[in-house]
Amino acid sequence: MPPSYKDADALFGEYKNNSVTQNEEVNQKNTYEEKTPWVINRISVGAAIDGLWRREYTDKGTVKLDSTGSIVRNYTPVSDEDLAKARTLVEHAIGYDRNRGDSVSVEHLQFDRTAQFAMEDEEFRARQRLQQMIIYSLIAVAVLIIALIVFRLISRELERRRRLREEELSRQHQAMREAALRSAEEEGVDVEMSVEERARLDMQEHAINMAREHPEDVAQLIRTWLLEE
Repeated sequence: MPPSYKDADALFGEYKNNSVTQNEEVNQKNTYEEKTPWVINRISVGAAIDGLWRREYTDKGTVKLDSTGSIVRNYTPVSDEDLAKARTLVEHAIGYDRNRGDSVSVEHLQFDRTAQFAMEDEEFRARQRLQQMIIYSLIAVAVLIIALIVFRLISRELERRRRLREEELSRQHQAMREAALRSAEEEGVDVEMSVEERARLDMQEHAINMAREHPEDVAQLIRTWLLEE
């Protein structure tokens, strides 16, 4: 300030006041992201296709087994026509562009299925063992039933023959007694019979009459009488 104005400094002057208030919102995040599209320079794809395994069967329709008990299988490789179709599908899937230098290779390759075949063979053997056990059990049950039937038939036949033999012996004894009585009567001999003998003869006659009507029930009675005799 020039010296001439220093004394008049308190007499005039100019005052300015500018105030700016800015409120910030809490927890606000502004993000600016700029994306650049990917540029595909070249695509290379390789695929391997396994063939088809089929089991062999005998003329009877059973699965053919080798000397170790494993299933015999035949392998059929993939044909060139199927490989060409698979290559076309892959090219369409990736958007194949020859000018871009893309490369697609589809080849036939036989995969190693040793573990899979070993598991299948073991499951097949387990089923075979179960079937054999069921068949043997059914055979054993059938043999047991047949044996019981044969034993029953033999027992009935033996019982019938024993009954016939006992009846024949009874008839022979009765015929001998009757012949002896007739011989004594013809000779004029008075035969005295005790009460026990008459009772026994009556019992025999009654048993013979019952045997004609109820042979099964009388068989036991005849055996008892023979034991007493």
